[in-house]
Amino acid sequence: MKIKATVMFMLCAFLIYGLTSEAQAQEREISGTVTAAGSGEPLPGVTVLVQGSQGIGTATDGQGNYSIDVPEQYDVLVFSYVGFVSQEVTIGDQTEINVQLQEDVKQLEDVVVVGYGSQIKEDLTGSISDVSGEDIEDLP
Repeated sequence: MKIKATVMFMLCAFLIYGLTSEAQAQEREISGTVTAAGSGEPLPGVTVLVQGSQGIGTATDGQGNYSIDVPEQYDVLVFSYVGFVSQEVTIGDQTEINVQLQEDVKQLEDVVVVGYGSQIKEDLTGSISDVSGEDIEDLP
């Protein structure tokens, strides 16, 4: 009975170790920096997604740096940021991918900020009113 339990324990340990090391071998770490084209300023909060995956992604830090583990079966990263044109980059054999995003002036003109988020101007429904600073100052 002890031998059976020991063999089962060793088999389970081997399977767990084998599956864990296999899963780790199938991912690669990609890192880099995202900046604004032209100015070269780092962009914090850029969304970096693995195209075709179910939610594998990250965001850049305050200096525009990111790091993401990408499964081997995926080969494209998508970089997106409000006010900039989204960009798709093929990974290939690279481990460091630095990206410069182009400003999307047209997109900035169509965004309306509301009290609970933002919406595209074309999709906005309901009443809209302007409140000036003078109106607010007159309130008790």
